[in-house]
Amino acid sequence: MRIVVLEPDTKSAPYQVLRVTGYVAAIFSLIVCILLIANNVSVSRLDPVHSPALAKLVDELKANPRDAALREEIRELDLLTRRAFFTSQHFTHVGVALLVGGLAVMVICFKTLNAYRAVPPYPDSGDPKQDLAATALWARKSITAVGLALLGFALVLALPWKSPLDAPPAQAPAAVQASPKATSAAQAATKPAAPPAPAAAWPSLEERLVQWPGFRGAGGGLARAGKVPTSWEAEKGAVWKSDVALPGMNSPVVWKDHVFLSGADTNSREVYCFNAATGALRWKQSVAPISAAAKKGLKVADYTGYAASTMATDGARAFAIFVDGEVAAFTFDGKPSWQRSLGLPENSYGYASSLAAFEDLLIVQMDRKNDSFVAGIDAATGKDRWKTPRAFGPSWATPQIFSGPQGPLLVTAANPCVVAYDPRSGKELWRVECLKDAEAAVSPFYADGILYATSEASGLTAIDVATQKVLWKKEEGAPGICTPLVSNGLMIFGLTDGGISCLDAKTGKELWHKDTDDGIFASPVLVGENVYLVDHAGNVQIFKAQGSGYQAVGLGVVGETVFATPAVVGNGLFIRGVNHLYRFGS
Repeated sequence: MRIVVLEPDTKSAPYQVLRVTGYVAAIFSLIVCILLIANNVSVSRLDPVHSPALAKLVDELKANPRDAALREEIRELDLLTRRAFFTSQHFTHVGVALLVGGLAVMVICFKTLNAYRAVPPYPDSGDPKQDLAATALWARKSITAVGLALLGFALVLALPWKSPLDAPPAQAPAAVQASPKATSAAQAATKPAAPPAPAAAWPSLEERLVQWPGFRGAGGGLARAGKVPTSWEAEKGAVWKSDVALPGMNSPVVWKDHVFLSGADTNSREVYCFNAATGALRWKQSVAPISAAAKKGLKVADYTGYAASTMATDGARAFAIFVDGEVAAFTFDGKPSWQRSLGLPENSYGYASSLAAFEDLLIVQMDRKNDSFVAGIDAATGKDRWKTPRAFGPSWATPQIFSGPQGPLLVTAANPCVVAYDPRSGKELWRVECLKDAEAAVSPFYADGILYATSEASGLTAIDVATQKVLWKKEEGAPGICTPLVSNGLMIFGLTDGGISCLDAKTGKELWHKDTDDGIFASPVLVGENVYLVDHAGNVQIFKAQGSGYQAVGLGVVGETVFATPAVVGNGLFIRGVNHLYRFGS
């Protein structure tokens, strides 16, 4: 005698609903899988950093730099390509979620169908009949296997997902030899460091405001300077001009008679220290990749390069970080203090956020596709004092530290939020969503109790720090790279495709706009009553900081392309071009 299973009750309404739903879910999953394959093929052909069409237009612009129509075409093509790339990325991850959901519905429906039987099984000693139970079991296993195969294939496409932008160059860069001292320090475990040093161990705020310890100085572009020239001709007006061996988009950092820069190319990473008075090279140190991933190299945009991040100093050490996440510290006489790898940045442009020094900490914002974080690193040892994970994608903005109503705040910008932390502990204090879909490159900035955040995609937003309420938002005309200057109720900034704007910082109302022949990547600095703003061609626009209209004071000519923001200490205006470092002013 054997058990014979009767045919399912196929006439009941629940059975029919489940069967149709299961087939629809199966077809839906198959379609999503096909779309994922097609999207993956499409994305593999997208490269917003190395688009041949974009490169061709850039070459044409070099031949005709004053062609405004061509500049606008480049900007639109660049934005279009990047948006298409990131949209495809988003579709891949959404598609995987839809595929998982569709397969889950299909499996549940087909397994539930087995519960619909006409009558319970009965014993039968007659001729053997078809073993429907075994057949049903085989069918369920087949459906599950096919579903898992589709799911696994989709996961291979999307998790973890690699774009052509992450591919290393055809030839791996030659490693530069690291000193044993630096290597051993980098390999040290990153357990909580010793308690903070006493307050006397780090410079006072007043001293930091007189010096220029990081990107835009300690005063957010407000210089405490003596007399800086208001006009000069190329080279003739320079006190000195020094060669910089390797290229870099980072800005000068100045502490007393030391000027720090970094430079890098595919094969080498270097840190430089110049004499502020004479321009002589005090020392140069190489920084070799210490992680296996960094040694393979990284593909980056020409306008980002391998040393985009501005260095920082605490008055005793100089800190540098490079495109591959390698960070190193040096004493003022050039001796390596420590070096470590923070991991590859996993974004389209490489690491570009600048460093910030706070008390005895080095603040690093590492936003990437996975495992983003902001960290407070012990400046003396290179060990993590604190490390706070962040659920944000890539960002290139620099963390900013300022004194809020309740004490010091560390503020970061990334899609879709600005987030405030306690810089001593890394504890998140609050966040405001105002950077949706932004490629955050502009650093957050602060003045008179108001925090500002901006990007070309999300617009410019003003936030009351005390209440975290949005005071106003300007949708159009926001800067894409230049970090604005705020002083005496005015906000002044340059635009990537050319032009200078002045807004009322309290309301966002535009007070005036001045067209320029060239785009602006550098951020403005204020010296006395005059604003210094360098355009891409190396022309230093010098004008009054006033809201009644643009009033030119003078023009300085660097004589080469400039991406970097000037530094101002004493009577010296320090400007980095693509090939040289200059000092203007006695």
